[in-house]
Amino acid sequence: MAHSLAQTAQLTCPGCGQTFETEVWLVVDAAERPDLFDRLRAGRLHTLPCPHCGHEGEVDAPLLLYRPGQEPPLLFSPAQQTAAEEDREQAQALLGLLREALGDAWRDGWLEELPVVPRPMLSLALADDPEAALQQMAQAAAQALEQLRREDPETYRQLEEAARQMAEAAAQANPLLQTIRQFVEADTWLESYRFAQEHPELLEEEADALLAGLVEAAQEAGDENAQRILAEHLTLLRRCREVGVARAFAEKMLPPEALEAAQAAGLTPEQALEAQAVLQQQGPIGQAVWQFLQAEDDARAEALLAAQADLLLTWDAGNLM
Repeated sequence: MAHSLAQTAQLTCPGCGQTFETEVWLVVDAAERPDLFDRLRAGRLHTLPCPHCGHEGEVDAPLLLYRPGQEPPLLFSPAQQTAAEEDREQAQALLGLLREALGDAWRDGWLEELPVVPRPMLSLALADDPEAALQQMAQAAAQALEQLRREDPETYRQLEEAARQMAEAAAQANPLLQTIRQFVEADTWLESYRFAQEHPELLEEEADALLAGLVEAAQEAGDENAQRILAEHLTLLRRCREVGVARAFAEKMLPPEALEAAQAAGLTPEQALEAQAVLQQQGPIGQAVWQFLQAEDDARAEALLAAQADLLLTWDAGNLM
């Protein structure tokens, strides 16, 4: 039984006014129908030509994409002119049809995290080269947004919010984009370090390409702050690939003198980072001890001791040292 499903629709051509019947695809199995999948990635699955005059028009219809063997295996892209309740009803109907078509191959677990991708973001979510696709979209969006910002500030604000929501949906469709986002948005470098340890996929070439694309997109959009933050994280991940996660973060988080002192004491970069974390969690005394241990020379250590004697000359500080 075929997994890809289409509905026959009767349309009226706005060009010549004649009516015709055509197939509107609602469920696509990417493995079963690679031709339909290619049309989908090109943004032309629902672009239908009139058989009488050749005029092309866009049909507003929902779509359920099934990608066997990939994560996530299902993506739902709602129609663009429907309400949220209609979207939910249509998604449930298409999921029911696919469940019936797949039979024993169906897995209920697929529904736990069903990405919902707005149609304008679908090509990006499915692109072979997300970096290039992201750059093209960013260039076009930057030009349009700048013109809109000048001509209609209120609509510009609304569009910014819609763009944020679409970016979140695209990240859900691509788990690696979501991982990159969580890495960049970590509150502290220590959290980023631990996150990088838990997600080795951040060190792969695909992650590098995606993050580089985000840097260029921010640059094209004129967002200097986002560009700076993204570029800083991109540089750090590239250093992680060169010397290892612990060493790269130790270089980022510790002054050179403190890193050298830790190595002289026989500590690995990972142990030095954990020692910093433990001390900083001890409140003002721990922070004072950490500053004292980082002192680059005896003069600096003596100055810190004199300035923070009430913290450093205590039993608690001695125990931490």
